[in-house]
Amino acid sequence: KIKKEIRFTSSYKKEFEGLWNTGDFEKQGQAFLSLGNVNDAKSAKLMLDYLKIVETLQLGHEQKINKKASEGDKFEDGDKNKVPVLVELVKMRDQMAEYDFILEKAAIGISLFKDPQAIKVLASEAPKFKSVMVKMAIMKALGKVDGKEALDLLIKSLKDKSPQVRQIALESLKTKIPAEAFEPILPLISDKVWQVRSAAVETLAKYDNPNSIKPLIDQLKEEQGRVSEDIEKTLNVLTGESHEGNYHAWLARYNTEKEKWMQGIKKEKPKEVEVPTINNPLRGSKKYYNDIQSRQESTQEKPKDGGTVVFVPAGQKIIYLLDYSGSMLDPAPETLIKSESVIVGESKGKTTKIDVLRKRFCKELPKLRPHQFFTIIFYNHKIEWWKKELVPGTPENINKAITAVMATPAEGSTNTYGALEMAFNMAGRGNFDKSYETSFDTVVLISDGMPTGEYQILPNSDSNPNLKQESVVKFLDAVLKLNQLRRIKINTIGIPPIPMDDVLGGLAADSGGTYQYWESK
Repeated sequence: KIKKEIRFTSSYKKEFEGLWNTGDFEKQGQAFLSLGNVNDAKSAKLMLDYLKIVETLQLGHEQKINKKASEGDKFEDGDKNKVPVLVELVKMRDQMAEYDFILEKAAIGISLFKDPQAIKVLASEAPKFKSVMVKMAIMKALGKVDGKEALDLLIKSLKDKSPQVRQIALESLKTKIPAEAFEPILPLISDKVWQVRSAAVETLAKYDNPNSIKPLIDQLKEEQGRVSEDIEKTLNVLTGESHEGNYHAWLARYNTEKEKWMQGIKKEKPKEVEVPTINNPLRGSKKYYNDIQSRQESTQEKPKDGGTVVFVPAGQKIIYLLDYSGSMLDPAPETLIKSESVIVGESKGKTTKIDVLRKRFCKELPKLRPHQFFTIIFYNHKIEWWKKELVPGTPENINKAITAVMATPAEGSTNTYGALEMAFNMAGRGNFDKSYETSFDTVVLISDGMPTGEYQILPNSDSNPNLKQESVVKFLDAVLKLNQLRRIKINTIGIPPIPMDDVLGGLAADSGGTYQYWESK
């Protein structure tokens, strides 16, 4: 976090280069950010010239990471020869994170440009970059500025060969909703990459244009899982109806209601809560914390059918993150015990929270369908995979998973961020890994306690009465950053007695997931 803002003078070129030459990535990032305040065509050109340097460094480093990762793939897990390769990969990815930081600050700097000539320079030069990350930084920033050149570039980028650039262009257009972008957006609901399809479907909901109803229904026929949920939500916005993703039901209603729907549905629009972003100036403030509360209230649902709506989502590829910390050995609340009909667990006759989790897991997991794939991460102070690859939801695999859930001991602390980070690593970085197109789409996280370890939630103190809310926001920010391109939906379940609406509700709201509190059926 940069604490002191740098303001350039008329000698900004010399001052910028001085910061760049320090080799300190934080100062380099701040230099890019501050350049946006100069706000003229020459400073825009200077920013792009140095972004080309960042691009060269980053692409070279990316190739080294991929080469080193290939070296690691030659060794089996547990092979001592793999350890130094993994250690080196961690160091290399830390270096890549520094480039990410610089690009984040550059994106903020670009968004500060308002001068028409500066924007023209940015829009004309952006397509010349090869780095997906640099192009995304520019796309993201141009979504925040006005001007025909910026809008034209965003619309043109909807056809970019990189799915990540197409996705960022959609996210940027979502904030503008220009009429001329509607037709170019529509074909992307059938894009070959699911994250792009999902972003296109969500963007169409903002347009509220009835001409997208039939194409969305047609696409629903081709979808299963996560994107079908997105289409259902957008169709609900457009028509006011819900049919649980059933293509035939939607088609039948379209055939009878087409004329009415095409005239537009008069409905009261729900109150919109500001979409969370990494660089939101309110992030960490009292107002933003209150927004987290209101977002989680909109996502919280009472358990249906014992929690099936959250526990077995419509996603095609699901990772279950199960809290197996020591606090899960504490006695379960009486209301929870009665609702689950749990009798005795491992803690010498006491019915514990881990007993309740196991009971619910054994009941719900068999509801997975064979076309769905899943795996499990058990986490406490350690983080362990049940299987490192996703397996189909067949009876055989479900029984094996239940055996592991029953046998794994609960102990230690609650490293929630570490578990989420490990899960997201399966999805790749989301901006250059091959796994971008094959990653999982849903996380189901079950926990009874506040996160510890990295990004732990801290209690308020006399010296800082806002310490808890600040640490909650830092935690949510960190996860949001992990998920900003992956579009993974996080369903969360809280186990009593400690309410975690701010943490678990925030995770769900930030990702479009659902939050439940397992108090009773």
